[in-house]
Amino acid sequence: MFEPLKLGNRVEMVFKSRSGDDDTVEYASQILDFTDEGIMCAMPIYEGHIVPLEKGKRFEGYFYSDNKIYRAMCSVVSRGKEEKVHVAEIKLDSALVRIQRREYYRLSCIMPASLRTVTDIKEGLDEIQDLILNEDNYKCTIVDISGGGIRAFSKRQLEKNELVYVKFTLNFNSGDKETDVLAKVVDSQKNSKDETMFDSRLQFINISEADREEIVKYVFEQQRNMLKKELGYNG
Repeated sequence: MFEPLKLGNRVEMVFKSRSGDDDTVEYASQILDFTDEGIMCAMPIYEGHIVPLEKGKRFEGYFYSDNKIYRAMCSVVSRGKEEKVHVAEIKLDSALVRIQRREYYRLSCIMPASLRTVTDIKEGLDEIQDLILNEDNYKCTIVDISGGGIRAFSKRQLEKNELVYVKFTLNFNSGDKETDVLAKVVDSQKNSKDETMFDSRLQFINISEADREEIVKYVFEQQRNMLKKELGYNG
């Protein structure tokens, strides 16, 4: 009934905020057990405090299993305590639907950014210790982004395999996050709709897991925002 979910899978619970606007509140949990009717999850902990989920409360559930992500509308059936662990039983109000792996899901956007070309690398690509950057900044606009790279429009054509440092701001619901990552130019061609601009694809390289997670978290958050109307989620 609950395949492909497994014990220990991470669960992300996304609730509509009490303010009545489009803001959401997100909590992380974990699957502890399965019942005939539902799923036993650990009660979320936020800022060091247990979050007592309300019986009957509905939320969007995102389940992480075997490097795949599944989504379903859920509701809280009951809550309690088992072997000194605070738990909540949830049920699926809709079928589990697999969504694209966040790292490769490309989010369309309009995001100002700046580029600086790398003129030298002291320690090689495998373990970059120091980068020598060109002093000139080039403005560009990111038009789609994923955990693996970006597509950007700029007035300057980039050279294939050129290394650049990309700096941009991720506008999370909770606030802005400045991000800068190293990328390699995969392709750079004239924009078919505007010959004064160049359309470039860049792949992130040597990106830390923390930075990648920030990016995919942003992509996932924006995807959820866009899916709200589609899901008909009213809290």
